[in-house]
Amino acid sequence: MTRALFFAAVLMTTCGNTPAFGWGCQGHRTVAILAKRLVDAKTRQAVRAVLVASPIDPALKRFCFPKDADPFVDGATWADDVRGVMKETAEWHFIDYPLSVDAKQAGFTKFCTASNCVIDAIVNQFNRLKTSSDKTEKANALRFLIHFVGDVHQPLHSITNGDRGGNCVPATYFGKQPETKDGGATYSPNLHHIWDTETIVRFMQAQKLSTNSDFAQRIMDDGLLPKSVKAKAPTTATVRAWAEAANAAAKQIGYGKLSNMVTEEPILTKPLLSCTGNKKIGDRMKQLQERVDASYEAESMPVIEKQIALAGQRLAIVLEAAFAN
Repeated sequence: MTRALFFAAVLMTTCGNTPAFGWGCQGHRTVAILAKRLVDAKTRQAVRAVLVASPIDPALKRFCFPKDADPFVDGATWADDVRGVMKETAEWHFIDYPLSVDAKQAGFTKFCTASNCVIDAIVNQFNRLKTSSDKTEKANALRFLIHFVGDVHQPLHSITNGDRGGNCVPATYFGKQPETKDGGATYSPNLHHIWDTETIVRFMQAQKLSTNSDFAQRIMDDGLLPKSVKAKAPTTATVRAWAEAANAAAKQIGYGKLSNMVTEEPILTKPLLSCTGNKKIGDRMKQLQERVDASYEAESMPVIEKQIALAGQRLAIVLEAAFAN
């Protein structure tokens, strides 16, 4: 497949009116590749053994294609694939710190009802991976862990402004006007998905990085990773710190560098299910005529690259801890 055709296929699979995914196919798979390169051989073998023992259901509709031959990398987006089947997991991908609050001062429990947020999900799935004797539960916990460590490092998964983490902030992306096909329930392009996918794809095209492995190597060449890691279990305090740092990046760059200032919305008491909610937040944000162009991505892409590097490094640390014995 030529590079042009490769990226055309990428855009077809990742740029539709999809829900609030974390990193897209490129980001999540790159996180997994980085972690795989950092863990020791024993941990790599243990990860593979768990995943092979209970493979992904071949009948499951996959978010990313083609399937990756490596179960470690291929499993990195499984948690997005099963959200329609395991609906109880939908809120495990993010933590909705409101734009108007100081995440460190506010704490996270009030925004993590019944442990339904990415912070508790990482801790809980790590513990399941460590303790479960059921091969399916163990493999699923591992796939969730691989995915959620990526999610918590996506800055717009640790913030919201009554706008579904930027999903309801339509933006003109390098001249492409935002459109909706469902009466304003979703818009594309939107701020969240630009961070998930479009910016990474554009960067890979510009740097002639035709595969996720190429992107991972670029991150390593940029000196963003250590040569080795030490095992460390993901405690609540540790993961909370990851989320708070991502939240700070979202405030400073994600919202802070937009072409037009976004007013802080009232804090919602219930999750927003559509951009028609919160007084038609999508339509109201569209009126701001936000633009994402080269000047914005000059600010956002270094953050994205750093966060993917941190996700790969921390996933490696967590996996070393999970398979320490």
